[in-house]
Amino acid sequence: VMSEPLPPLPTKSKEYDPIIMGPVRAKPEGFTSWTKIEVNKGDITLKEFVDHLQDEEGVEVMIMSAGNACLYNAYLPAHKKRLGERVSKLWEDITKQSLSPKRTYLTIEVSASDPDDGVDIQIPTIKFQFR
Repeated sequence: VMSEPLPPLPTKSKEYDPIIMGPVRAKPEGFTSWTKIEVNKGDITLKEFVDHLQDEEGVEVMIMSAGNACLYNAYLPAHKKRLGERVSKLWEDITKQSLSPKRTYLTIEVSASDPDDGVDIQIPTIKFQFR
C-alpha cells in the first residue's frame, strides 16, 4: 500500500502549555519543522548573533545549542565570557572537533522569550551560515 506522507504539523501559540506551565508563543505563527531562519552574516561573535536575533526576530535568547553542544545559557554567569567568541570557534572548543572546510553552516536551536513580557517563544531552527 502506497500513501502520501502527512504534512508537517504547524507550531501554534498556546494560552497554557502543560510542559512549560504557562503561555507559549509561536513566532512566526504556524511555522513547521521545515521552516528555517537563515542567518547569513559570516562568522560573527556569539554576542553579534544574539543581538541579531533580538533585533531581527524580536526574541531574547535564553539557551542556544548546536546538536549536543550548549553554546550559550543566559542563566549561567560563566557563559557571559562566551559572548566575545566566534560561533564556529565556540562550537569547536565545546565539541572538541574541528569543522570540516566543506562545512558552511551550523544548525542551531534556540530557547527564547519575549523581551517585553517574558513569555516563552518558540522559533524555527536556525541555519547559521558562517562561510
